[in-house]
Amino acid sequence: MPFTLPGELVECIPVRDKARWCEASLVKVIKPSGLRTSPICRYFGMCGGCHYQHMAYKDQLITKEDIFRSILVHQVGVSGSSISPIIASKSQIGWRARARLGLCGEDGHDNAFFGFFFAGSHELVRISTCPMLRPCLNHLLKVLHGLAGPISRTFWDMKGLILESGIDDNARGVIISKSVSHNARVDLLEGACTDRGICLVATNGKTMELSFHPFKRLIFYNGPRVKEGLFSWPGSFFQANVETNVDLVEKVVESCQQAGSRDILELYSGCGNFSIPLALMGFRVTAVEVDTLAFEAAKINRARNMLDPSRLRLVNADATKYLAGLGPKMDFDTVVLDPPRQGAKRLCQLLAKSDVRALIYVSCDPMTLARDVKILGEGGFELVESSPIDMFPHTFHIESVTKLTRKQ
Repeated sequence: MPFTLPGELVECIPVRDKARWCEASLVKVIKPSGLRTSPICRYFGMCGGCHYQHMAYKDQLITKEDIFRSILVHQVGVSGSSISPIIASKSQIGWRARARLGLCGEDGHDNAFFGFFFAGSHELVRISTCPMLRPCLNHLLKVLHGLAGPISRTFWDMKGLILESGIDDNARGVIISKSVSHNARVDLLEGACTDRGICLVATNGKTMELSFHPFKRLIFYNGPRVKEGLFSWPGSFFQANVETNVDLVEKVVESCQQAGSRDILELYSGCGNFSIPLALMGFRVTAVEVDTLAFEAAKINRARNMLDPSRLRLVNADATKYLAGLGPKMDFDTVVLDPPRQGAKRLCQLLAKSDVRALIYVSCDPMTLARDVKILGEGGFELVESSPIDMFPHTFHIESVTKLTRKQ
């Protein structure tokens, strides 16, 4: 049950009653567990962003590792010895460098505000500060609350607001809106942003249309493999935990080295989070990304790091269509796969029939990972190692890097 711990006596309300199981919602804790601790955020239990603030961080890691191990062992049948101990986040608070907010306030009302969604709801809870956000984003959020009215009047069809910051604490707000090219009040909003010294960018999701100065360049990775860092255009995906992302990249590079990779195909390559470090390490990489902004950022990152296109080939295409077009015989010995939360069922069906020798699967959902690993297993792959990584402290989300190779 959400927000409870093993061994607790609680009062609850059934919300879904089935023949063999019942789902319930917590009302109050009558007898708490000795593991229970006080949440660090006053919005915990209302805001749907965090799930585990009622337990100490060391216990969160134990819980996540147990859940991850249980899913792969029981649903896929892999050996528990093939699952490595979980890698902890470098920071437990102030780790989130990317967050999406909703806007509450129809027709540009002055009482409009930005907020996160209530747990299990489409309603928004207004937050003044979030302990998971990097400090520069909390400052930006405070300023943006004062601009919520003008923003809602200017971008009447906005789809959300993304807060982003880089490793150097540059911060920007990114408005996702279809009508960015047709605003009569842009001058007013630009003046408001400039007066407050903040960066606000408007995009339609494919191109960056408007920038309310001062525009801030965002570098989201500057680890040991990439001295010139990695750049991201506003709104493009990058890992929210920029500090622990260094560990994630290292694990992928290490897995490719252990697999004896030479020619790598990366699918869902984004801004180059894995492909740039891999190419700099001497691998020949073809990186496929469908998002135009991310693809353009990857080209900038390739140039920034002085990589020749013969070492890193960038392709702006849909991953599934591209892989299907290659056929079963490929010029790659290894595939690096980093799909969205829903996994990559169709891609794994194609890879199972290919002659690829190794697969490095980066996942943010153990359930879809288990489904896809099972598909790959039926196609002749075996799981060699799977490493959970805590990229999202105080939440139930689990990142992982899984190495699979063809059975001998």
